[in-house]
Amino acid sequence: IKNKLVLLDVYPYKTNRRLLYKVYSQLPSRLDLPSKLIHPAITSQHIVTLIKKIRNLGASGIILICHHFPEKLMENNILPFTDTYLGIPTLWINQKNAACLIAAAAQNKKVCLTLTGTYHKKWRTESLAVTIPGTLQNSKSIIISSHTDGPNSIEGNGPLGVLAILKYFHDQKIVPQKSLHFLFISGHSQLSQLGKKEHSATTNWLTHYPEYWDGEKNHQKALLCLTMEHLGSLKFSKENIFYASTHTARKLISHFSKTNQLNNKKILVSPRKCFYLSRTNAYKIPTISLTPLPLYLFQLADKQVTPDSDVMFKQIFYYLELLLLADKDL
Repeated sequence: IKNKLVLLDVYPYKTNRRLLYKVYSQLPSRLDLPSKLIHPAITSQHIVTLIKKIRNLGASGIILICHHFPEKLMENNILPFTDTYLGIPTLWINQKNAACLIAAAAQNKKVCLTLTGTYHKKWRTESLAVTIPGTLQNSKSIIISSHTDGPNSIEGNGPLGVLAILKYFHDQKIVPQKSLHFLFISGHSQLSQLGKKEHSATTNWLTHYPEYWDGEKNHQKALLCLTMEHLGSLKFSKENIFYASTHTARKLISHFSKTNQLNNKKILVSPRKCFYLSRTNAYKIPTISLTPLPLYLFQLADKQVTPDSDVMFKQIFYYLELLLLADKDL
């Protein structure tokens, strides 16, 4: 395959959901959850090693023929998302386009693959933290975090929710009991492109600022982290999945659902064991995140990935109510 363009068939990788999270309770009743999860991002991660092997054998490029995913889904998809450029031009196509390529190859026609883009070296990126001091002098804190990454407005709109809650506290002149730290973190899963060894931007921030959360010496102790991302996904109406990492977090959601009359809505309370997007569980901070993981998460922006503003409002309101309850009860 040296100096050749390699066509590679790719089939959806089925992941057992029990490897990603454990179901603790479902409100108002049991939901019909599939035992296997299929997502383009998970599938792409399983072929990274193979892409590197093909690159090392001297191929000039790779075309990944994606089977059994909707044709529209594979247009303008940026995968594998968490890796930097792997050193070989790689393109995802659907089966329809693959048939055209194979027919052209049978006639000894040449195909030119050109990928365009801009690459910046030593590009500056910044994270922002805003603190509202609490009235109680007990060195307790709550973190409200989000991050910026992703090619569309579903993946990268969490900071809008954090900003909306921060503005609400400012406009209503609310003074919390615990210190609240609002985090707008740059990078998230793209840290490999920024030359960082940490797995995510959240852990990178926590590593550098332990005084806000670890409870050591005179440091504050974080009682909870609320992570906002993927706001306005249309999947929210079907699968309201709260990921809660500890018993304290699950108890807070159960209390919240009763006091806010959410029993008529489908809410799944579950923690992830080894795959958790907020990453704060690595530091044993109780964490709640609402992450529907829509299939189109890593597609370039178009009408298909436009957030639903009404759904966004509901999600932000849920987070606000959770924060107010946590500030009072934790």
